[in-house]
Amino acid sequence: GGHAPGGRRPADPRPARDPDRDEDGQARQGQPRRAHRARVRPARPLGQRLLQGSPNDPRLTFLLSQILERVNQLPSALFFAEKSAQLLPRDAVVRARLAYLLLASGKTDHAQKAARAAVDLDPRATAPRSILAAILSRLGREVEAAEACRIDGQVPLDDPALSLNAAALTIAGALPEEGLDLYRRARARHPDDLALADGLCNAMNFAPGVSPQDI
Repeated sequence: GGHAPGGRRPADPRPARDPDRDEDGQARQGQPRRAHRARVRPARPLGQRLLQGSPNDPRLTFLLSQILERVNQLPSALFFAEKSAQLLPRDAVVRARLAYLLLASGKTDHAQKAARAAVDLDPRATAPRSILAAILSRLGREVEAAEACRIDGQVPLDDPALSLNAAALTIAGALPEEGLDLYRRARARHPDDLALADGLCNAMNFAPGVSPQDI
């Protein structure tokens, strides 16, 4: 896919780990979300001032979109994501970021179109596929969503998040044995990944043959 000017690719479009939660997703003690917002807010006017001097710098518009999303300014975040996509029309990461924010804004049809465009721009990138799978799953199209997780017919097990999505969606698409096999192979590749372990625990309710040894 394309890169931002200067050879630097913008950050992964998927939302970052919540800074107010620990590795297991539990809320951190004594660190309410409002404290995080207070830390991020000063960056917003700084980003806007920088943008005034370079209104067509896609790195800045992309960054500002991320900042605004983190402080719950979704319409403004979407505006700058759209601007980034206009400035870098061939960048899959930028297009995937736009798809994610369109989905968060409830614009599912537009989100699906943007996500498919991102996949087309870089068929081997995993982030656009994760977002497309999330959109299709929300539409109740689990089989298509599971297929979206595959590159050349194979789930890229090097990406634990995409592997987790593929396994869960495959089970939801009425292929429990295939989904369970994906879980097991992903767990073998990433034995310390807690999300995969949790997913395999949940699979015990839907797929036969799961044992404690698998987890």
